[in-house]
This record gives sequence, C-alpha cells and structure tokens, in this order.
Amino acid sequence: MESSESEAGSRDDRMATKAGRRAELQKLSSEEGEWTLYRTLCQFRLGYFSFLVLMCILMFSVTFLMEIFFAIFLPSARMDAYFTVRAIVLLAFLPFALIFLSYCFEESSRLFLDAIDTREGSLANFRLSLCVCIHYMRHWRAMPDDRLERERFDAFRGDDEDQEAWSRLVSCITAGPKYLLSTIYTNDPFNDKNKESEDEMRYELELLFQREQTEESGHKRSSRFLRHRSSSNSSSSSSSDEENSPSARWKRAFQAASTTVKFNTTHFDGPPLDFSTLVITDVLCPFVFEVITMWTFIVSLLANMSPLAAFLDYIQCGFYMQATYLGVWMICHFCSARNRKMREFVSNYRRRYRDMQRELLEMENEKRAEHLWLVSIGFRAVEQFQTSFYTFVEAAFEFGVFSAIISFYAFYLGWGIMGICLILLGDTIQAKFPQIFGLTFKSFITFFVILSFVFFSSTWAVGTFVQGGDFFVYPPTAESLATSSTPFAKHSTGLPGHWTKVAEYPVCALHVQSLNIVDFALIADAVYGWNTAVQVKSFNQRFNGTELGDWEYVARNNEDAGHQVWAELYFPTINMTVIAVRGTATATDALEDLHYWFGVSVMQAANIFFPFLKQLPSEFVVEMLSMKFLRTIMPPPVYSELLDHVNVVRKRVGGDHLVLTGHSLGGAMAAMVGAKTHTPAVSFSGPGLLYSRGRFDVDDESIRDYVLTIKPRHDIVPQVDELGGMVQEIECRRDNPLACHSTVTHMCELYAACGDKRKRDWSKASQCQEYFHGK
Repeated sequence: MESSESEAGSRDDRMATKAGRRAELQKLSSEEGEWTLYRTLCQFRLGYFSFLVLMCILMFSVTFLMEIFFAIFLPSARMDAYFTVRAIVLLAFLPFALIFLSYCFEESSRLFLDAIDTREGSLANFRLSLCVCIHYMRHWRAMPDDRLERERFDAFRGDDEDQEAWSRLVSCITAGPKYLLSTIYTNDPFNDKNKESEDEMRYELELLFQREQTEESGHKRSSRFLRHRSSSNSSSSSSSDEENSPSARWKRAFQAASTTVKFNTTHFDGPPLDFSTLVITDVLCPFVFEVITMWTFIVSLLANMSPLAAFLDYIQCGFYMQATYLGVWMICHFCSARNRKMREFVSNYRRRYRDMQRELLEMENEKRAEHLWLVSIGFRAVEQFQTSFYTFVEAAFEFGVFSAIISFYAFYLGWGIMGICLILLGDTIQAKFPQIFGLTFKSFITFFVILSFVFFSSTWAVGTFVQGGDFFVYPPTAESLATSSTPFAKHSTGLPGHWTKVAEYPVCALHVQSLNIVDFALIADAVYGWNTAVQVKSFNQRFNGTELGDWEYVARNNEDAGHQVWAELYFPTINMTVIAVRGTATATDALEDLHYWFGVSVMQAANIFFPFLKQLPSEFVVEMLSMKFLRTIMPPPVYSELLDHVNVVRKRVGGDHLVLTGHSLGGAMAAMVGAKTHTPAVSFSGPGLLYSRGRFDVDDESIRDYVLTIKPRHDIVPQVDELGGMVQEIECRRDNPLACHSTVTHMCELYAACGDKRKRDWSKASQCQEYFHGK
C-alpha cells in the first residue's frame, strides 16, 4: 500500500515538471500510430451518439413547446372551462420553458461539437471540466480565485475612506447575491472566441505575479544568507567545510531550481493536476463507456444470436451513455465555468493552449505566405459573393420576412408579433449572458418560430382542398344492373371490356356483415358534407335502392361544441352500426392534425437528412412524444366526445356490430378509438399511430388487431408516423400528392379494382372520368 502511494506521489511530482511532461509526450508520439485509429473511432462514435442525443432534445423541445402552444391557441381548447386561467399561466410559462430548453439544446450542441473535435481525440472540454471538478474536490483550499475578476472589480471600486465602514457592512449583506451574480456575469472559459484581450490581461497578471514572487523569493534568500553568515561565524570550521563542500552546494542549487520550476507551474494556478485525477477522468470517459457498451453488445449477441440485433442494442446503449455524459457535462461545465477557483484554472489552461495555437498558426501562415495555396473549400467564392451582394441580400431577406408576417390575419398576425418578440428576447438574453447562452441558443429560438410559421401556414393548403356533396353516385339503374364491368376502367377509346392496369386488391375480399370496402369509402366521403342535409342526401343517393336501403341516420355530433364531425349510421338489414368521422376539411382540422403529429413529423423530416429514428429505442421515442406529464394541465382531447360515444354504442349494440371509419384525420381518429375500444376500424389515408400511440394510451397489439388502413401510393399523409395493423396500398394515377390524398382516389380506384356488388350508377361521377382518363 505504501509503495503504491509513493509511486503515485512520485508520478504526480514527475508530471508537475516540464521534463516529466515532455517524457510523456515523447512516449505518446512514439505510439502515435497505435492511437490514431482509436481516436478516429472515438470521434465517430461519440459524435454520432451525441448527435442522437442532440436530435432527441431538439424533437422533445419542439414537441413540448408546441403542446403548450396548442393548449393556448387551439380552437378546441377554448371550450374548456379553465381555458382563461390555463392560457394566462401557460403564456407566462412559455418564455421560461423556451429559454430552459434552448439552454439544454445549447449544452447538447456544445457536447456534440466537442465530440467531433479532433483535439485530444474527442470530448476535450468535457474531460477538462470533469478533471477540474475532481481536482477542485481534492485541492479547493489551495486553488486561487479568479484574478481577472478581482482585478476588474478593484478597477471599479471607489477610494473614499469615509465609506469604508459602510462598504464593509454592505459587502457582508450583499456577499451572497454578489457571488450569485458573479456566476452569471462571466465569460465561459471553455469558449475560445474573442479571447485575445482577456488572454493578454491574464498573461500580464501572471507576469506580475511571477515578478512579485521572484522579489519575495530573493528577499527570503537574502535573509537566509545573512542568517547563514552569522551562524557560520559561530560554528566550527569542520561544519563550515561540510556545508560549503561542492556536493552540498549542488544539492542546494538543485532544490532551488526544483522549487522554481514547481513554483512557476503550480502556484499561479494552484496545485498541479494529480496524475491520479487524469487517470480517473480517463476511466470515466472513455473506459466506462467502452466497457458498458461492449458488455451490452456481447450479452445481446449471445442472447439473440443476431449480429444486427446486437449492433442495434450497442447503438441504443451508446445513446443512453452519451445522454448520461450530457448530464455530467451540464453539471461540470456549469460548476467549472462559474466557480471562481475552477474558472481561474480553466481560463489559464485554455489561455496557454490558445497561445500555443496562435504561435503555431503564425509560423504556418508565414511559411504558407511564400506561395499561393488552395485554402478552405468555397472560401474565396463566398468571400467574393459577400463583399458584392451581402447588403442587398440581407435587406431583401428582411423585407421578405416582414412582408410574409404582415400578410397573415388574426391568429397569424398575433403569433407573428409574438414570434418576433421571442426572437428579440433570445437575442437580448444571449447578448447579456453569453457565458450561458451561446449562438445556438438564439438559433434554436429562431428555428422554433420559423418552423411554427411553416407548419401553420401549410394548414391552409392541407385543410381547404376537401369538399363534400359533389361526388354523385346514384341508386342502381337498369343500365348499371346490366353491366358487368366498371366503366372507368376502360381506355379512352371506349372499347368494351378493355381494362387498364387495375388489379383486384386483396382488400376487395373484405366483408364486415355484408359491408365491403367500397361501401366504407363512400361512407367516409359522404360525412364530409358541410351539414346534416348534405350528408343525408349523399347517403340516400348511395344506399337507396340497394339491399341496405333501409339505413337510418342515428346521430350527428354538435360540431360547434366538439370541433370534430362524426355521424352514426345504422343498417337494420344486416344489424350493423357504422360511425364515420370526418377528416381534415378546414384549417382548424389541420391544426388538430398538427397537434397530435407535430413531434413525429419533425423527427421524420429530420430523419430524411440524418437517418437516426430507427436506431433509437422505439419505446423511448413513444414515451418522449407522449407528453404524459402535461396531461393534468392540458385541456380535454378533441376526441373525448367521440370516444365516449363509441363506448356507449358498444354497450348498446355490441362490439361485433359496430365499425368505425373515416378519411385523413377522421381515419386516424377512427383507428385510434377503434384500437382503444377494441372495435374494428377502416382508415382511409390516415396518419400512423405506432410512434404517437403514447399520446392516446394505445398499445401496438390493439392497432395490429383492429385497424385497417388504405394507403394510396404517393400520398404524404399516411407517411406521417408509421402505420400499424393491416395496410393495403393502392395505386394513385395522379402526380399531385394532395390529389392522391383525396377521397376521389380511394373511391374511384377501389371501384375500378373491386367493382360494386350493389350495382350503383357511377356514370355521373365525373371525378372518376378525370381520374382515369385525365379529362
């Protein structure tokens, strides 16, 4: 035990000298080839895992902020009795939440940039902050305070001696708040930008400190010399000869030199870093990371006998480990950047590194200036463009943004003003507290405001193209009863029986108590009628004259109160009840779509450029998007009335005699309620539920067992989230994705593929003529 302690002590003493550090660097240089590959792997893996954590924080932040936003501005939220109180509280809470989440995003982006930094392998700042915190816990009494902060404080301190007593009293009272403010009003020592003047001031302080210590050391040596002379006069000649021997003089000179070396490298910054502290830091990162992730990989490989599954578990374990490192980084970074003693240590550490980089850069530029070399890719072109057109482009961009904001009305104008205020607030906070909030903080706020504008403005396009009551399908006629083919599945030449490429889909064989897929498509379209009379007229045209002609229009909800339209139909002949939910028909409906699928939409949009979604634990993503912790303060969901009504109908008619259907948002609501109540549901072009199921408390087994989705090719809405259950993809013969989403695509394509066993008259459905023949 004593030998190990003495070895560690000697190692610490050796690393406190320049010779010891040079020896370590020489050994590292001799083994450079062995560590190059590992450093590259660390950069790649830690950078990738940091990116996954960064994206999750971004997605969670956007989803969380939009959840608060929807609870304030969504039309359905205003029906709640506590809307006013909730809106006031959440509006006051929104800026604080935005600031906190922006700070978390800022710290995660710093960790990501630190992970991909080539300096010292990876995570240089993270390991430095961790190292300094451990060093502080071991030597905090001997570490000096931030001299630069004290110098600046003394520069503004008055010299009036009459106020000395009062100043002491005030300093005692304000000691706590002053220390708290000093933790805020300070620059981040880990940030290397714009530190030239600070580095010069710290360097001057170090020179002043060394001069003072040199003078003090010289004074002490003079005193010791005088005491030595007086004592030597009274000593014997034998002892004088022994102390003045060459070996004794060399020993004293070596001790003085050693003291000077240690003094110059330790006292200004405090005690030097212990070698054991550096070892502990390397054990925590990356040794612990390597052990845990590799153990996970080996255990998963032995358990599943699948390298792919083991690799996926390895990625997920690395993700959780990097998330843990983020928490450690936020704590260590805050402490080491705000504590005066640790800040002094980090500032001088980074200053010396920057001085070395400047000297090396100056030497390199001096040599490179001898010839004209290629520089960073695109630098010269961008510089030329900026000098010529930057002012014009900046003015045009600002004018365009301002014009776009003014073009909105009511809600959009109000949110535009709020968005501008949030951006200005973020800019002010970032300028006031640059040590806490960096440029990424301001960029996050701007990103959130712009993204919300893009999504909200898109609701007008999504929510205005669907209309009901204009698709005419009439009761069977003698001509329709006599024909055996679908007229729209022929070429424009009109040759009878000449079919286009319309195959019979497997879903054509679906029958639920005699109701087929074409019946469900017609019902889902008819519920788009803007009032009850239009809906009833559509149902009469589509079911009168068939074996289901005795249908009954049982109920329709109060659209003004519920902000969602659904209708209940009953078919006595087959003892079947169908509840049809209207889809996205207005901008309000589009906002409801956005409310429930905003988070996963942003994640999938980012996943197009950075495929990360599949590599995250699926349950983690579901929980992150569920926002369960906000449910107690959120208004009742818009589907509450529909869910309650379905539960009542199930008790009345039984689960085997009830089917839900709908298109777009209506299809998703029908699928969700069907999965919650274990009722069969047929969804036409509804978004998926697998990632969003946590918001509705639905399990994936229920989605699998009770949901059928019809998905036209090129339709973008079913690509939101992931579809579960049975999915039938059908052809779309349009180039416009919005046209593929229309109910016309479903009705015409399914009629052409499956036919109509009820022999209804489709000859007046002009939309199908256009769909097939392009007329």
